[in-house]
Amino acid sequence: MCTVKHLLLLAAAAAIFPGAAAAAAVEGQQAAGAPQAQESVPAARAFVPPADGRLTPDQVKMYIGVRRRAIAATPRVSPGEADAGQIARALASLTSDATAAADAGVDLDEYRWVSARIAETDPVAANASTQLLEALNASISRAGVAPAPSDAAPAASASAEQAAAARIASNRRLLDKYRSDLDALRRTSRP
Repeated sequence: MCTVKHLLLLAAAAAIFPGAAAAAAVEGQQAAGAPQAQESVPAARAFVPPADGRLTPDQVKMYIGVRRRAIAATPRVSPGEADAGQIARALASLTSDATAAADAGVDLDEYRWVSARIAETDPVAANASTQLLEALNASISRAGVAPAPSDAAPAASASAEQAAAARIASNRRLLDKYRSDLDALRRTSRP
């Protein structure tokens, strides 16, 4: 059973880091055994992430554009607003990125991948994502739903960790060029 607190937690996470909230919501649904929605319209092309995991300037610009659209389209929560209104706004914020990406003609899978790469460069957002996943798992456990079996791979090798560190460092350097835009989006998207 999902409570107002859980929905508001998801909305707050979506505002701080949209990729984490979407991933957490999907993971929570999978763990609870909820059926996954099927895409009604296939994408013109399937996004295939680059093998090196590095962002391009065009991808960062695309992300900024979609986030601006999503923020502009998301209704704001007013202080003292009734729970039903807050829930509706929380749910709207969870879908605003997908809607904005579709409106901009952006591949949603690519947008989500870029969002995740941006988030992994920010330790605060990565920590928020981890906390959100832990909160969802705890909620599912309290509800008496058995979590889905983990497909976790064994610990990454040292070379894989070095490759990830190099990817993150490269993406951080690129994102530094867009820091003012990204920071403005973060400030604007907080409830």
